[in-house]
Amino acid sequence: MKTAYKLVLLSFTVCVLLIGPVHAQVDDSEASQDEQRTHSLAGIPALVLAAAQAQGPDVFFNSAVSYLQDDFRVYRVSGRLYRQLWYVYVREDGKWLRTQKDNQDD
Repeated sequence: MKTAYKLVLLSFTVCVLLIGPVHAQVDDSEASQDEQRTHSLAGIPALVLAAAQAQGPDVFFNSAVSYLQDDFRVYRVSGRLYRQLWYVYVREDGKWLRTQKDNQDD
């Protein structure tokens, strides 16, 4: 009887040890959020700012957020043109990816 109890206890311990690392791997989505960085315009590469300004020459850009995507750092450069919010997505090498415009109606 004691052998069966020890076997069950050993099996339970092994299961707990195996499930622990699997659970830790599931929570990796939070690590990608930590890689997101906020920048002032002075803190982004000149190629990125030039590409954003080429998409919206009259837009007043004021900040940027960057994150990793497909082995590149992507910058979302944010700005305003009157009541419109602009988000220009540019890779670190200056390649324009897309532009998003949101109207701000009160």
